[in-house]
Amino acid sequence: PFEEGVVPNGPVSQHSHVNRLYYAKTAILTHDENGILNFYNRATIDVFGFQPEEAIGQPSKELLVPKDRSLINEREAELEKVLKEMIKIEVPRTKRNHKDGYLVDIHAWVFPYEVRLGQFSHCAIVRRLESIATST
Repeated sequence: PFEEGVVPNGPVSQHSHVNRLYYAKTAILTHDENGILNFYNRATIDVFGFQPEEAIGQPSKELLVPKDRSLINEREAELEKVLKEMIKIEVPRTKRNHKDGYLVDIHAWVFPYEVRLGQFSHCAIVRRLESIATST
């Protein structure tokens, strides 16, 4: 088991701050400026079911966002503001795909992060609320 603040044997990165994020108890994911998932920590497995190696490199919209857009919280229309205005937003309840074919209710906080010098994209901290017995 991982202890908060302690880097385990066989860390995922040579950088201790990356290991702290990867092994955090809070689900954290990021994507690059093209919407490709580039960070997906262990706690995110419990929310969406995908292993990091299955999720990283995949388009986040195709992998996680339901095809039926009526299921998505209207606050998500504000996601463009995150990067344009450099603000964080809270999405209190919305739905996402789970690997096993059902939808999960999540609560998310989305904010900008710098992918590389001068280029920003989205980072999300996610909490699973409940499972919805609906196929995607």
